[in-house]
Amino acid sequence: MQLLDSDAEIYRSLYRDLDLPLPSNYLEKSAIKTPKLPSSIHFAKERQVGYNYVDKKETTKERLIRSMQTITGIDQLIGNLRQTLQEQGIADNTIIVFTSDHGLFFGEFGLGGKALCYETTTHVPMIIHNPMVTESAKGIVSNELVQTIDIAPTLLKYAGIELPTSFQGKLLNALIEGKQHTIRDYLFTENLWSTQFGNPRCESVQDKDWKYIRYYKNENLKATIKIEAAQLLGIKKSKMLYAVHDPDIALYRHFVEAPLKGEQPVYEELYHLKSDPQETANLVGKKRYKKLLRKFRIVWREKIKYARGQDKPQVVRYIKD
Repeated sequence: MQLLDSDAEIYRSLYRDLDLPLPSNYLEKSAIKTPKLPSSIHFAKERQVGYNYVDKKETTKERLIRSMQTITGIDQLIGNLRQTLQEQGIADNTIIVFTSDHGLFFGEFGLGGKALCYETTTHVPMIIHNPMVTESAKGIVSNELVQTIDIAPTLLKYAGIELPTSFQGKLLNALIEGKQHTIRDYLFTENLWSTQFGNPRCESVQDKDWKYIRYYKNENLKATIKIEAAQLLGIKKSKMLYAVHDPDIALYRHFVEAPLKGEQPVYEELYHLKSDPQETANLVGKKRYKKLLRKFRIVWREKIKYARGQDKPQVVRYIKD
């Protein structure tokens, strides 16, 4: 998000005349009395410094302005792409898919970063432009539970290419063509990037109304400890924090398999997305939701087992000369 001398004017002045509101559940760092997640599993103080802009309103607003400028710039690039397709005479049979890998916190509950299973980070845009569909199918807005893993099988289907049996994504072709139908009943998401930056391992399952999230014990060595060691030993901080070694393969394999082998969550959340889209009120522990919680634990078991698959794990090692 750094401004370069060569950047267009929109990245300097656009939206700066507006008083942009912060999220309604924004919390400045100094105002946090009770953290969103227990400090025993989420080490918020270890967060990557690049996300510290959320700590103050002024820096959060600045990042919000830059993000909106960037989105506008991306929109212009898509316009340029469509114009180029027109000029090349292939616009009428070219499918464009626009999506993102994750969202970012802008200080919701005082949070920064991306590595949690809340809607702010997992509910990303999915816009599919297919110029070959009928007029009645254009402009459809759907709330079906789709995922980025659905893109590959959908495009292969349009290309007439046989789908690999290992694909777990769903076909979106009928939905794109205006035939409304259920894609899936539940979404499974997870964050296994549990690192020195304080992130806990977490998994979630959700339908259109409810989301269930589970967290596991966080025993990762903290970033501050690694940084201190790097300084004492004269090692580059980036190397200490980001280098991956063979033992890490075993660690992350454990992260993947441990829940299926009986590892229990140390914290759980249940949200009614329909009435509480900001995931404010955790309903775990409420008597009236015990049956629903048991149901989602069963669904979680089914979905994580399916996501893991039956094949043996494969590791590709890249050796640098």
